Amino acid sequence: MKGYGYFGMMFFCLSVFMGSTGAQLQMGFYSSSCPNAERIGCDASVLLNTTSSSNQTEKLAAPNLTLRGFDFIEKVKSLLEAACPAVVSCADIVALVARDAVVATVIKD
Repeated sequence: MKGYGYFGMMFFCLSVFMGSTGAQLQMGFYSSSCPNAERIGCDASVLLNTTSSSNQTEKLAAPNLTLRGFDFIEKVKSLLEAACPAVVSCADIVALVARDAVVATVIKD
């Protein structure tokens, strides 16, 4: 009987936690804090540049050496940072770029 109480408590805690993790990027999310964010335009750790020989980033890791498009994402990131300093996250920049790339490549009848 004691085991069932523990299981019930764990189930309750997990269901509360799982219910609160449904965040997603939505159209117009930055409409008040950075109105032009979607018009201007990171697992973001791969976007970080190395600052010294002792501070190597994921960008230079062997599995990531074949990644392309850093220059485009850096351009979007710099435009957004100029328009809205410290507002739009790197992860959201990657999501916006991915969304726009998919929309641009869809063939419409």
